[in-house]
Amino acid sequence: MIALLVEDSPLVRSRLIPMLAAFSDVRVVACVDSTFAALAWLRHNRCDLVLLDLALRDGSGMVLLDALERVPARDGPVPRRIVLTNHANDAVRRHCEALGAAVFDKSIELDELFDFLRREHCTLH
Repeated sequence: MIALLVEDSPLVRSRLIPMLAAFSDVRVVACVDSTFAALAWLRHNRCDLVLLDLALRDGSGMVLLDALERVPARDGPVPRRIVLTNHANDAVRRHCEALGAAVFDKSIELDELFDFLRREHCTLH
């Protein structure tokens, strides 16, 4: 599963990428730190999974999440979406889920994220 990580925190990226690398079926091929950069990357590349933060340096990841439904697919369907946020209240979860994304609080729900990835047929090395 080819993944794009949209996260503006270098610390979170440095922790998350090795964790995701433990899954043999998940390969993070690009990391970007803004909605604009993510949309630019997606115009020229294909991925199966977008992991995104909601608080980005250029605004809300909600804009990106909404735009993912309208980005023309390159050689495939709209990628799966996973929102990783520190603001996973009920309203945020409902909104993201309505846009087709799974939601995980990146400060306390990483085990749940990994369980989700396993259920999505990603295997650990």
